[in-house]
Amino acid sequence: MKISGFKQILLMSVGVLGRFLMLLLVFGGLSWIVYYAWDSPYALKYFQLREIHFEGGTHVSEESLRQLIQKASPPNLLRIDLEHVRGIVETEAWVKSAVVRRKLPDELYIYVAERQPAAVAAIDRELYIVDEEGTILDRQKSDYLLDRPVVKGLRKLTPEDAQTHNSSRMHAYQRLLAELSSGEKDHSASVSEVDVENPERIGIVLDHDPVPIYLGGNRFLERYERFLSQRSLYRELKREHGLIEYIDLSYENKIIFHTPDEQTERITGGADDHPL
Repeated sequence: MKISGFKQILLMSVGVLGRFLMLLLVFGGLSWIVYYAWDSPYALKYFQLREIHFEGGTHVSEESLRQLIQKASPPNLLRIDLEHVRGIVETEAWVKSAVVRRKLPDELYIYVAERQPAAVAAIDRELYIVDEEGTILDRQKSDYLLDRPVVKGLRKLTPEDAQTHNSSRMHAYQRLLAELSSGEKDHSASVSEVDVENPERIGIVLDHDPVPIYLGGNRFLERYERFLSQRSLYRELKREHGLIEYIDLSYENKIIFHTPDEQTERITGGADDHPL
């Protein structure tokens, strides 16, 4: 039986209308579900944040961070801004980076990568634990890390600002210790302080001897062993002058022993009087 053109068009229109109504019902249902989960007061029954878990941290103050996150976030887990939470966690000095994930229906998981302590720094007459970039992590509260030389010349800065000032100085500190420990004897074990205020004229202080020794900005092991080869002369000059203010090995093949009365004793090897 043939269907007239009019009836055929009518059937097609009904089919299109039916599909449209079906899509409208689906869209409306989804919209209602989103509203229920997002804005409905009943949503808290299912999606209220109840647990915040931290993984990967040993020094992070988890409880204080939980309080900050809960205070700054809506109670509905689905409405929490994960990037905002990450920013809160990364304000903690020990935290280098963080990743935040939801776990439905009511949990947050925060994965933390911590900064690693590298030295104790003397800053403004206080001792602080710092990482390899010179970022201040915490106050020094025990003998933790005091088996390494105390570093001087860093500044009390935010992690962002520490990148410009402290980072290069901490790299110089680590390079010096690596060189001094690379010889037949580990000379770094006899160093108590390292002054990196001027990375081109790094100073060290030895255990049981307060006289600063300046080793320049490179070839630290070579310069320090040059000083060791003249220890007998150093002792003789101390007896003669009573005090040596500092010892400078920043010059090529030369040692300068500076005395309080501004007299200077030198050992030269035929090089110019210019720092390397």
